[in-house]
Amino acid sequence: MEQDLFLKRLYDLAGRAYNNNCYTFTDFLAPAEISDFYGISRKSEFKGAKVFGGYDEAERAVIRFGDESELGYSVDFPIMIVRIQPLIMKFSDKLSHRDILGAIMNLGITREMIGDIILKDNIAHVMVLDKMADYIVENLTKIKHTNVKAVIDNEADVSSQVQMAEKNIIASSVRIDGIVSKIYNLSRSESINLFRDKKIFVNSRSCENNSYQLKDGDVVSVRGYGKFIFDRTGSMTRSGRYNISIRIYV
Repeated sequence: MEQDLFLKRLYDLAGRAYNNNCYTFTDFLAPAEISDFYGISRKSEFKGAKVFGGYDEAERAVIRFGDESELGYSVDFPIMIVRIQPLIMKFSDKLSHRDILGAIMNLGITREMIGDIILKDNIAHVMVLDKMADYIVENLTKIKHTNVKAVIDNEADVSSQVQMAEKNIIASSVRIDGIVSKIYNLSRSESINLFRDKKIFVNSRSCENNSYQLKDGDVVSVRGYGKFIFDRTGSMTRSGRYNISIRIYV
């Protein structure tokens, strides 16, 4: 029922864009919702629709409805970047994604107004809907016991702030279930259950096929565990196993 209401909302937004010759936008969507959209995105009603979350690797994103080739103009996504950092770095708490998200939501802002949070060296860049940006800047002054300052920073190179760790593994195949098991130290049955519970996403699309053969550049999200990029398959070992390079989001 919840999924049906969500899909109905997408059709309504697409219909408004077409009938009124204008662009319409969703709020920030979770990966599962984006996957649901990709499942129907080839329908004619969604011609020209685009997905963007403020930077190329974003997990949470906004959908823009409207075909640029028919409208004859383009508009930016209603996304702004808010930089949040301690006023005095050396006296600040160690902040986490959860701390930052909780502080923003304590201002009365709902989750769908907020996209990804990129945290590096205790400085956060938060993707937010433009209508919420000024409110956050004016009202977010403390996270935990730390006094903070929030400013709009739309010129930030967010992609360079994403922290990743390189890892090399050896596996008998490039099947996704085996790779997920290897990376997160899961048993085969635990890995299979993640697929059954629809907690695996490949390139933002839900993946229930545990025998899927990963390709270089595939971005895999495992809900509750993390996210990684299947970077490349290298040479074979003498025993016929694969040398594989992975980049893990940290």
